[in-house]
Amino acid sequence: MAAMRTTLAGLAGAGAWLMAGPAVAGLEICNQTDLKQSVAIGHMVDGEWTSEGWWNLDPGACAEPVGGDLANRYYYYRAEAAGAEFEDEGVFFCTIDSEFTIAGQDDCAERGYGRVGFRKIDTGPTATSYTVTLEAAAAAPKPQVADEIKRPVKRTEMGPEIWKTGLVKGEYGEPFYQMAQFQGCDAFDGARYCAFHAAGWKWFNYYGGPVPDAFLDLLATLPVGMYTEIEGDILSYGDISVEMALTQVTLRPNGFPFQQEYDALQGEWISLDDPLYRIEFAGSEVYETHDGAGEETFYFWRFADSCEDAPPDSGMVLIKTEPETQDSFCYLPDVITDTRLEMFFAGRGNLLRFRRP
Repeated sequence: MAAMRTTLAGLAGAGAWLMAGPAVAGLEICNQTDLKQSVAIGHMVDGEWTSEGWWNLDPGACAEPVGGDLANRYYYYRAEAAGAEFEDEGVFFCTIDSEFTIAGQDDCAERGYGRVGFRKIDTGPTATSYTVTLEAAAAAPKPQVADEIKRPVKRTEMGPEIWKTGLVKGEYGEPFYQMAQFQGCDAFDGARYCAFHAAGWKWFNYYGGPVPDAFLDLLATLPVGMYTEIEGDILSYGDISVEMALTQVTLRPNGFPFQQEYDALQGEWISLDDPLYRIEFAGSEVYETHDGAGEETFYFWRFADSCEDAPPDSGMVLIKTEPETQDSFCYLPDVITDTRLEMFFAGRGNLLRFRRP
C-alpha cells in the first residue's frame, strides 16, 4: 500500500464530499479539505467484497489504496475526520479502529468488527485508473438542547434525525457503532429496557443505567422495526446479547433495503402443509409452535444479502438464529406479501408455505 495506516480511535466522521477524475494509476484518493482524513475502501478481491483501511491523509496529501490497472468498475470509500460527519449511501462494510483487511461484508459483529456505511465510486466501464478528491462540505447546524438530552431535531434537507443522550462515547466501556432495528421497550424480571437487533445480536439499554430514563421513554415512542444507527459503549455481553450505554441514535426510516419485506412478515402465519405448525414474527424475533403442543421455540431473525448455505448470487436471504445455541438456519424467500409467505429452507431445499390465520 502507498500510505501508512494507523489507529483511528476517537475519530467521529468526515465532512467531505467527492470530486472525481482520471488518475495516473490505480485508485487514488486526495484530501483537499482542511482536516486530516482517515480513509477506508471496499472493493471486490478474488470474487469477495473486502474492506481495507485506514489511510491517514493530511490536508493536501494523496494515497493510492489500489495500485495498477483497476480490475473493477465500482469501489466504495469512507472518510473520517474529528468533529465532522460522513454521509454514507447505505452500503456497509466491516471495519476496526486499527489497520485492517477484512474479507466479507456479513456477520461483522460476530467476527469482532464494527459495521459502518460507505459511499460508492463509479469509475466507469473502461477506466483503468481513477482519482477521488475529498473536498469540504457545508457544516450541518447543531441540534437544539433541552435539559440533559439533545431532543430530536427534524432536518429533512440537512440529514436524518439524530437523538443524543448526553453521554460521552468511550466513558463507560468499549465504543461501538451498529446499524440496527428497534425492537421496542419492555420489562423482564422487573427490569425495564429498550432493545435493538443488529447483526444477529440483541442490544439492551436498561432503565436505571447511565442513559437517562427520559431518553429511553423517548425511544419507546418509536415504532418496532424502525431502522437506526446506534452508537455508544458496550457494558457487557453474553453469547448473543449486549448490554450497552447509548450515546446516540440516528433514525434511518428509509435506509433499510428490505423494510417492505420486514414489515410484511410481521404477525402470525399458519403452514399450508401442516396447520399445527405456526410462526409469529414480532419485530426481529420469531416464535414457532409445532404439533399444537403450545410450547414455543424462540429465535432471532434478520435479512441478509447471502448466507453460507445459499447458492451464489441468490440475493436476499432470511437468517434465523437460536439464541441459546447460536445455531443459524438460512431461508430463501420466494414470495412475501401481507397474506402469503413462501420460502425455501437452504439446508434442505424444501419449500415452506404459509398463510394468515
